[in-house]
Order: sequence, then structure tokens, then C-alpha cells
Amino acid sequence: MGWFSKARLAVAAGAGALALAASGQAAADPLPAGGMTLQEVDAWLQSNGFSTTDDAEHHEVLTKLGTAKIAVFLTDCDSQRCQSLQFFDGLSYPNGVRPDDGSAAVLVNGWNRHFRWTKAWVNELRYPVLEMDVSLSPGVDKDALNHSLITYVQSITLFNYYLNANKGS
Repeated sequence: MGWFSKARLAVAAGAGALALAASGQAAADPLPAGGMTLQEVDAWLQSNGFSTTDDAEHHEVLTKLGTAKIAVFLTDCDSQRCQSLQFFDGLSYPNGVRPDDGSAAVLVNGWNRHFRWTKAWVNELRYPVLEMDVSLSPGVDKDALNHSLITYVQSITLFNYYLNANKGS
């Protein structure tokens, strides 16, 4: 069984609990006009089973998924309401990626070519980063927001499998 098949099985098993938590949300429950506040994003993540820490100074909510530390940045803000957010995970990849060749670009470009919902890149410390931008306004409901969260959580698992399967490349 290849890395992708193994990853899909792990994703299916791990996403079940999150999907059940999200299914408890009312369908077609629209988000407030103009997006969400930091406190609303915090409450939404908690309602999906995540423990959170707010960082109002940086307009972000911090949480964890297993060993992954996820930052949820609120962007496009007008006063307290923000029209979009970004899921961000800077992975602690063993030994980073080799800094002396083009392997980092090949690695993340391979991911970006095959997986459309998230974007990968390599930070200044040579660690892979996985991001996903999500629009909150206008007309987005909680069901769509929950689906974006599930997609991102699944992508973290797949990205870890992808990195481990391609670390010798």
C-alpha cells in the first residue's frame, strides 16, 4: 500500500470525530455580516472540540491537533470583524529540508500541484508550512466553515504522510 492510500485511511479515521462534532451545528446557520470576531472564532473552534488560546494582539487563535500547533489568523478586519481567516501550521520537520539544493521547491511544488485546497511553502528556518485561506463574508454559513476546517485537518495528515514518503527525494 502506497503512502497516499495509507494517508487516506488515517485521514478517514481521524476526521470522523471532527465531522461528528461539526454535524451537531445547525445547517444553513449564516455567519454574522462582515465576518467573525476573535471571540467568535475561538468559540467556533471550541465547539468543534479544540482547546484554544487567544492572542488578541496578533489577531490569532492558537490550537493543537495532535502534535501540530495550528494558528488561525484573522485577516481583512474592519474594527473587530474579520472577513477571512487563514489556517497556518509550521511543521517541525526532522532536520528541516536540505538548504543546499532545490529539494524544498520540488517538495512543496509537488504538494501544490496535486492538492488544491491548501498551499505549502518553506519558511526561513527551512521548515515546511501548510496554509489555507478561508473567506468568511459575504454569505458564508457555519456548515461551509466547518467543511473548511475538516479539509484543513485532513490536509495536515496527508501533508505529513507526503513529507515522510518523499523525504529522500
